[in-house]
Amino acid sequence: MNSITAKRTRDHLRLHLLLDIEPTHFITFNFGWKVRAINAERKLSTFFSALQRKVYGRNWAARTDYPWPVAYGFFEHPDSNPHYHVLARLEPEMSKAASACGKDLWLKRAPRGQLHLRAVDSLPRDISYCTKRYMSDGSYEAVFIYSDTRAPVIP
Repeated sequence: MNSITAKRTRDHLRLHLLLDIEPTHFITFNFGWKVRAINAERKLSTFFSALQRKVYGRNWAARTDYPWPVAYGFFEHPDSNPHYHVLARLEPEMSKAASACGKDLWLKRAPRGQLHLRAVDSLPRDISYCTKRYMSDGSYEAVFIYSDTRAPVIP
């Protein structure tokens, strides 16, 4: 992919997709060891699932009375300090739970890892920071997406 196409793709992602999800939180997931993107994404998915279970109970996946979190993450430094920068939209209850026990939930998945969670304060700056390495060095393959994957309920 040439640099012009990569820039256009990154700009489209920044200006449309990430703005549309209206992220409320900027989260950095550090693993504490070298990890491949596919294994890292599995750990991120289980983190968000555990967070939903913490807030909504054992049958959280069957409930349809609340919106699921939506998260887009971008992998950085796979060879030296692998981590994901994630923009997530969390509902207020999930936000409280993430602040209270997010680090503990993450340490169960990545015992030597670290989690940094904060509210989005400047959306354009946070989007730019998250996507700064997107489309470079094959990083377009390592994008984490978490959203509601259940089939819609048809009345």
